Amino acid sequence: MRRVSGLLFTALLVANTVAGSLWAIVLWPLPHRIRYFFAVRCWAVANLWLLRVLCGVSWEASGHGNLPDEPCVVLMKHSSAFDTIVQTLLFPRQTWLLKRELLLLPIFGWGLGSMRAIGVDRARGSRGIRSVIRQGRARIRDESLWVIVFPEGTRVAPGEVGRYAPGGAMIASAAGCPVVPVAHNAGDYWPRRRSSKRPGVIRIIIGRPLDSTGASARQLTEDAKNWIEEAVRKIRSA
Repeated sequence: MRRVSGLLFTALLVANTVAGSLWAIVLWPLPHRIRYFFAVRCWAVANLWLLRVLCGVSWEASGHGNLPDEPCVVLMKHSSAFDTIVQTLLFPRQTWLLKRELLLLPIFGWGLGSMRAIGVDRARGSRGIRSVIRQGRARIRDESLWVIVFPEGTRVAPGEVGRYAPGGAMIASAAGCPVVPVAHNAGDYWPRRRSSKRPGVIRIIIGRPLDSTGASARQLTEDAKNWIEEAVRKIRSA
């Protein structure tokens, strides 16, 4: 039964994603705030409602009081597709650091482009990194957008730790803003590469901001990693 409900949810998620991408493209001439509400916020609310109704998976978050008043960089654990949905409800109007190849996809990629997503072109080496930092700084300083980063780059299984890349910390240092670490146990309920979901409540913890002033990107990333992984262990053992 879980597999059937999971497959139904996946089908509806895909349909909603196509619809949200089309909204983003059609509304492109309008201000970002309006496009973001219809193409991103409404998309996320609908998908998380379906996840709860069809699969019995809900979520709760703590630590909202730790969020700074100004836009900043969020470093978030990445263990499930759930992360890409809930992030849009956890934080103010935002954009995302992602693989450049995603921006080239028809419809979906165009929609991401209209939302000011930042594409990482790894083939360009150091020039690509400088471009990412420049774009991230502009999104924060000039466009008042939060920048959400999965520092591990790809989804990792529960209990595993991926390599934390320093790109998000580099953006924070360039923009002169804090880094907010976020931990959760979504992979225990929505595993990667599996259609079935395990009913339950996903727990999310938003950590205290880490000051980027005077800190190297490597140290800032390591501090965020240590906090995130320790928080994940506490959530999973509770």
